[in-house]
Amino acid sequence: AGFFECQAKDIYPTYESYVAGIGKALAEEYRTIVAAGFTLQVDCPDLAMSRHTKFQHLGLVAWKRNTEMHVRVLNDALEGIPPEKVRIHLCWGNYAGTHHRDVGAQHVLPTAFKINAQGLSFEGGNNRHAGDHALFKNFVIPEGKVLYPGVVDTSATSVESADIICQRICNFAHLVGPSRVVACTDCGFATTAETQGVPADVAWMKLRALVAGARQASALFFPKVVPAFVPRPSKRIFYFCSALDKSPTTSSVHIETRLILVSELSGKDAEAVASHIRLFVDVPFAFETDGSPMAEMFVKVLRDHLADGKFRNCPLYPLDEVHKQPDQLLSQKDMILDTSSCIPKKSYEVVVVGGGVVGLMAAKKLLDAGIDVCVVEKEQHVGGIWTTFANETSQVNSSEGSYRIFEDYRKRANRDHSSTSEIRADILLIANELKEAQRLFTNTCVEDVKSTGSRANGRKQYFVHVGAASTPVIECQGIIMAVNDRVGRPRPIQWPKREQFAGQVIDGFGGDAEKREVDWVGKRVVVVGMGAFAVENARTALENGAAHVTVLARRHGTICPKFIDYINFVHRTSAENTSAQDGAMDTTNNSKNMFLWRKLYETSYSTMPECWLGQIKHTGHTISVSDVWFIAHFLGLLETQVGEISHFSNEGVVLKDGADIEADIVVRCTGFERANCVVESISSYNKMSGINYLDEHVMYLADAYIDDDAFNSFFGSSVLEMAKFYIMVFEHFFKNPPTKEEENKINLHLPRDISINSRAWSHYIAGANFLVKHVPAIKAKADKIIHRRYLNFVETQTPEEYIAANKREWHELHDLLSQSKIDSSCYLPYPEWNT
Repeated sequence: AGFFECQAKDIYPTYESYVAGIGKALAEEYRTIVAAGFTLQVDCPDLAMSRHTKFQHLGLVAWKRNTEMHVRVLNDALEGIPPEKVRIHLCWGNYAGTHHRDVGAQHVLPTAFKINAQGLSFEGGNNRHAGDHALFKNFVIPEGKVLYPGVVDTSATSVESADIICQRICNFAHLVGPSRVVACTDCGFATTAETQGVPADVAWMKLRALVAGARQASALFFPKVVPAFVPRPSKRIFYFCSALDKSPTTSSVHIETRLILVSELSGKDAEAVASHIRLFVDVPFAFETDGSPMAEMFVKVLRDHLADGKFRNCPLYPLDEVHKQPDQLLSQKDMILDTSSCIPKKSYEVVVVGGGVVGLMAAKKLLDAGIDVCVVEKEQHVGGIWTTFANETSQVNSSEGSYRIFEDYRKRANRDHSSTSEIRADILLIANELKEAQRLFTNTCVEDVKSTGSRANGRKQYFVHVGAASTPVIECQGIIMAVNDRVGRPRPIQWPKREQFAGQVIDGFGGDAEKREVDWVGKRVVVVGMGAFAVENARTALENGAAHVTVLARRHGTICPKFIDYINFVHRTSAENTSAQDGAMDTTNNSKNMFLWRKLYETSYSTMPECWLGQIKHTGHTISVSDVWFIAHFLGLLETQVGEISHFSNEGVVLKDGADIEADIVVRCTGFERANCVVESISSYNKMSGINYLDEHVMYLADAYIDDDAFNSFFGSSVLEMAKFYIMVFEHFFKNPPTKEEENKINLHLPRDISINSRAWSHYIAGANFLVKHVPAIKAKADKIIHRRYLNFVETQTPEEYIAANKREWHELHDLLSQSKIDSSCYLPYPEWNT
């Protein structure tokens, strides 16, 4: 009635009768809409905009009487409809203009409150009406009335910040209570389907800001329900339903629910969902339905597509109860394994000293090869540093295909850069298998290792003194010392005036943050150190809501994006291939990626290591793998500083150059002492060869000092790949003693003249290259290992698929760190990597 003149004055002689007739006609439509299950929204521009349009000829008092009549007719039309099923929208005109003739809200809202509707939507985001919230304290707002204030201007292209949206929401929440406020836009982003007010991309930016601002306001009023920072989900539920009237209730902020309406989907869509899950879903997930036949059938088809026999990087594959990942995290206590019922035999062919990941894997591979082997571990737990030093939030510093404990991928599908819990679960699978076979003995400390002076079956004999009451000495013909070398005790660094610091000081390892229940949200964090643990703690702090992280170190470490680590493995298909003809990355493309890596440092405002480009990293440093590093620098959430702490202050730390860094949390990641004294403490060995041998069939198999040439090999950045190669070497020579010619070459070029205390990556890289070149059987087996690793990658994801998934994660990281407060046009550009 506010837009169209009456064309049947003989039927409706007065304007009021005309409006009443429209009301009766619309009453039928209103009831039909509500009966179908929808909430009815009635648009009422006549309550505001008509003052300066259709009824501008009326005085203010006459116009108000007119709107009172409109409300009476509307209430008659709404008769019998529950108020909670009705929402009213009023506005002053959804157009870009001066709006200087808009009637004041004080003349509009008291009349609007009389409508038999629970919800009231109104403008409050544009310049003309942004201050109207101040008028509400003068009104008697009916009990139960829910306000839908416009907090986003739909007629202007400037995009509101999440902060201003939050402030606007809070203005109304303080008046009527937060449970009676729903954030809304001023109006639609266009008046009709044929017109365009605000461009679509700008509209999406505004809606994105609306969500972020509403979440921010909700966190202020409902902190127990809505966290101030929404972390990465630990589990995803795909809920399939035939209608939207049923939906699951998410019990935790860490569980994300995706609703999928199946009524319009087909089997082809199920294939598309399966493809999406394989490529992009990197958290444990589950399928739930509303129980409808349509939803159940869709999930059945979806499961069939996922169980098609293809290997994919999906944390729930295959879809059966046996191989599902546990939802709970595996703690240090879960790694304790009681083997007191297992009694060692008096002799084995091979004894493995150390029950960490390398020792257990060595025992498993030797056992599978038919060698009589056992593992002795001095602690009551297994897992080595993955148990003692890893945090629950730790991730493998190498790409998943290069740190796969099980060659049979179907036994457990891990995420790329696998989590602590996943690695611990894999370790326990091996450990329990060895325990059941009576080949694993925890709480069994090796006291001494020495030769018996005799030989049997052509091999030297050794005694391993374990001090056990039942079997004090184990006789064997081979030993693998899988005892940690590079990561020993944490360096005991303390800084003066700790008692003055008002914040927390924690260790960045061993789960100290979890034990202390550190709340990172909104905190200023200083991470001291720049090794792998430091980079990991910076990531953990940022992904859990830290306001800012400063990494403080004596020099800048090298950080590489995930793709660089990935392609470093994928471009090799054999132990010797270095040319494009053999499948390796050609020089041109490799140079392009190095250029893009360097450019990424520049565009993200990160600081390159001082040694670039003469060296890829500082001597003694590792190369940490992190996309978060570059994105967080770009977003201004992370910075690095070179310096050393002089002492604490009340508000942070003071550096030796006098600079202050404010902090709420200081994380110690100052490195570890080397543990290279263990072998000498239990044996007489102090020299080794370049292929890790201490003696005939006695191998020292552990990580080593990371010198300049580390990672420049077919091992890449993976200790596990190095271990797989040398376990193969040990097995080969144990079963097939080298020929006299091979033995002479090995003794000549790889004598046991390397001090255990100075062993480094470059030693066993050179040793591996020598064996591959001079021992054909070793080369053939090495090629098989590396080709299997290549398949680990490409069967999981082709390089093109990897880039697609990595690019999606790159964008999601911006959303996570910014809490969706920035638009994708403001992201750090994803590099155009060359594959």
